[in-house]
Amino acid sequence: MVNMSSLKENLWIIPLIGAILAIISLITPIATFVVSATQTFYCWTWFILSVGQDLVLIPNSDEVLRFVGILGSVLILTAVGIIAITIYKIQNNDIKNSLVGPYWLISGFLIIGGAIISIIALNSYVLNGYTPNFGVFGQCIAAVIVMIGALLFIKDNS
Repeated sequence: MVNMSSLKENLWIIPLIGAILAIISLITPIATFVVSATQTFYCWTWFILSVGQDLVLIPNSDEVLRFVGILGSVLILTAVGIIAITIYKIQNNDIKNSLVGPYWLISGFLIIGGAIISIIALNSYVLNGYTPNFGVFGQCIAAVIVMIGALLFIKDNS
C-alpha cells in the first residue's frame, strides 16, 4: 500500500522534473532545416544556426530576432528560478502552502510564453521548410508538467 502522506510531501518533484526538462529544451535545437542530402542547419533558441561545428547568423535577420530568442530564454530561466526557490523554501518550511501552487502556475505560463515566442518567431522570421525539434516541444511538455504539479499541489492544500 502506498503511503499517501509521503506522496503529498513529495509533490514538489513534479515541477522539478518540468524545470529540468525546460533547461534541457533550452540547450537543444528548436528547428532543423534540411537544405540538401548532405547539409542540415540547426536553429538554436537564440536564432543562431549551426552548420556542423560552425555557428552562423540567420541570413537577412536582424537583432530583433535574437532579442526575441533571448526574451524567450529569460522567461524560461525565470520560471526555473521560481520553481527552484519555491522548492528550496518548501524544504525549509519558509513558505506558505497557499503561495506555492500559484507560483508554479505562473512558472508554467512563463515557460509556455517562451515556447510561444519561439514558435511565433520561427513562423514569422525564419525560412519556410523547418522541422520543429525538442527545443520547442520540450518547453511545451515542461510547462504542462509544471502546471500539473501546481494543480495537484493546489488541490492537495485546499
